[in-house]
Amino acid sequence: MILAPTDGQTVALLKLGVRFMIDGEQTGGRFSLVEHPLPPRALGSPGHTHRNEDEYSYVLEGRVGVLLGDEVVVAGP
Repeated sequence: MILAPTDGQTVALLKLGVRFMIDGEQTGGRFSLVEHPLPPRALGSPGHTHRNEDEYSYVLEGRVGVLLGDEVVVAGP
């Protein structure tokens, strides 16, 4: 499947953008793919824990900081 830049449903949750690219329903709940465009210095989401799923993030441009335990990790492209 090839997605164009405008494919998928897009919603805004405060400053966090969400583009649903591959829905879990399409994969039997095994995988989903979302894009989160963020403006500079915006909070992506409040602190939370994933108990039943893995989350992978790819930074395409800019930098993003993540709190892992007591350590802040900064990632870029």
